Amino acid sequence: RCKKKWLAPLPPVLLNAVIIGGVIAFQEVGFTEAFMTAFGYHALTIGAGQMMACYGLGMLLLAAFFWGSTFVAQSSAAERISPFCYLFARSVVGALALFFVILLRLLLQKKKRGLTMKGLFSRRTLLGGVLCGVALTAGSALQQYGIHLGASAGQEGFLTALYMFFVPLLTFLFYKKRPSVSLLAGAVLTAVGLYFLCLKGDGGAPFGIGQLLLIGCALVFALHILLVDRYEKSDGMALSCVQ
Repeated sequence: RCKKKWLAPLPPVLLNAVIIGGVIAFQEVGFTEAFMTAFGYHALTIGAGQMMACYGLGMLLLAAFFWGSTFVAQSSAAERISPFCYLFARSVVGALALFFVILLRLLLQKKKRGLTMKGLFSRRTLLGGVLCGVALTAGSALQQYGIHLGASAGQEGFLTALYMFFVPLLTFLFYKKRPSVSLLAGAVLTAVGLYFLCLKGDGGAPFGIGQLLLIGCALVFALHILLVDRYEKSDGMALSCVQ
């Protein structure tokens, strides 16, 4: 409903900058004299980064930012609660949040677009949501157990991102589609970049069961991506809610 569409992303960007900047500043220095300096720095960098994501590369980069930021939260959660307890809590919050957004969407767009609850949650959407949910649960459980068994956040980020190699491989195995040279080159370059971002100086645990579980997690996440692609014609929000 915003007449000037370039203004639409500003409220969530500013809100994220204030909330996340404040949380990081508090974790670093607490409510001391240095809090406002740390808060200003983090709020500015987070806000600038999200502005670039919204106006430059759009939703994909923003999704990558939120997904990547969960690795630190997962590492912290692994020290306090069991993996399935964490996954259950996260899934319940996500499903409820999406369901309320769907209800709001129905109220706002029902007259304009003829949306109905039955139309959004069709049989195809329910089936796709269940299949995607099974894959997501398996991948997330492997990921959380990998952290639980000693893998660091940096190792988690790097090994989980190996799905970039598994997606072309599974696509070739299931659909007989050969990946292009540019796709393979991009995956290799991204893996090298992730190594320097995530593992260089990480000081994580040596390779073991936890790291092996994270590789299995990457394989399952690759399968999940193929399932999402298969059910792309379903309503994305309803599919995510069921998932």
